[in-house]
Parts: sequence; structure tokens; C-alpha cells
Amino acid sequence: MQIPSGLLDFLDAGSKAGFTVLGYSKLLFYSFNSFIRIYFVYKNLFKKEYEEFWEWVR
Repeated sequence: MQIPSGLLDFLDAGSKAGFTVLGYSKLLFYSFNSFIRIYFVYKNLFKKEYEEFWEWVR
């Protein structure tokens, strides 16, 4: 059985695109994760500072 070269090219391109999409989603996921982590760290820091500031104001 002969597979048409067009289909083979299409499959090859599809697998490459799939890997690229996977890579991008992984990258997005990791950057989003680190963003969330940094956000929470800063939020906790600022919350503490904020509460201490209000204690000092009162």
C-alpha cells in the first residue's frame, strides 16, 4: 500500500505543530505558575506591611 506523499507531509507537519503547541502550552503553564507564585508571595508581603502600617497609624 502506497501512502500519498501529500498525506505524509501533512502528518509530519501535524506532528511538528503538535509538538510546538505542546511546548508552547507547557511554557505558558510554567510562566503562569511562576506568575501566580510570585503574586502570592508579594501579596502576603504587602498584606503584612499593610497591616503593620495600619497598626502604626492607629
